[in-house]
Amino acid sequence: MILRDGEVRIITVTPVARGTVRPCLAAIVMVALVVVGAKHVHLIHEHEMVLGLIFAGPFGLVALTRTWRWRSHKVHVTNERIVVEGGVLHHQRSTVDLRDVIALRVDQRVTERLARRGVVVLETNAGSVMIGKLRHPERSFDSLTPSGPTVNSTRRPTTPSSATKIPSRSTTKCALGVATIHPLNELTNLQVP
Repeated sequence: MILRDGEVRIITVTPVARGTVRPCLAAIVMVALVVVGAKHVHLIHEHEMVLGLIFAGPFGLVALTRTWRWRSHKVHVTNERIVVEGGVLHHQRSTVDLRDVIALRVDQRVTERLARRGVVVLETNAGSVMIGKLRHPERSFDSLTPSGPTVNSTRRPTTPSSATKIPSRSTTKCALGVATIHPLNELTNLQVP
């Protein structure tokens, strides 16, 4: 990724791997079956290497290509934009300027919350842009949430020096998981009890 003038890279993240575990497990099981079969059957023992390649080779090849494809995808967050790029033979890149982003949504099911993973979706004026499933999605985009601005509370009188911080995100719980919405460009008053 080529940076623009004055642009600073904040973080680069590789999305969560998809479809690599099952082919790896299948290749391991096939190799184990050939090794165990070679101990019991003389014909398998004579052609153990060839049979191992025939039975485990395709699963190993699938695991290798999926790992290569997974490692080629990157999410770059800079101070001006978010860039999602990837692809092995067909390279693709999509860019979203931060000034166009209204909110950042993280969708997590119960199992994804336990594994600290979630699908990140950017809400823009033009629509939703799906970034993909990331590890620690709340930490990856914390630098984009407003942490400094403060506003005075409307329910409790305050002195000019005291102020209340604006929450950087809100969480909505549902039966299947949690959706966390990170406001980026909007400031709302915080109601203090």
